[in-house]
Amino acid sequence: MLLALCPSAAFAHAHLVRSQPAANTTLKQAPKTVELWFSEELAPGFNAVAVTDQQGKRVDKDDLSLSEGAKKLQIDLQDLASGTEKERVIIYLTQDR
Repeated sequence: MLLALCPSAAFAHAHLVRSQPAANTTLKQAPKTVELWFSEELAPGFNAVAVTDQQGKRVDKDDLSLSEGAKKLQIDLQDLASGTEKERVIIYLTQDR
């Protein structure tokens, strides 16, 4: 599984500091969650994350949460069949305070 991070148009100054899984990583096993850490506090209610497959179908559970002093976004992923090799794309849109 290959994960790529694609920021959408930036409306603020918060920058992605790190992610778990890391950007452009090839994984042997599908992750259960995607976590994104930012350089500044994010404004609650003004953030979006979508994890999609190669065809653009969402594979996340649409349960985005904000934590760690409003600097971390987390979203859970749907279960994948074992042995499934697919590319996932993570698209995020944020606004800082």
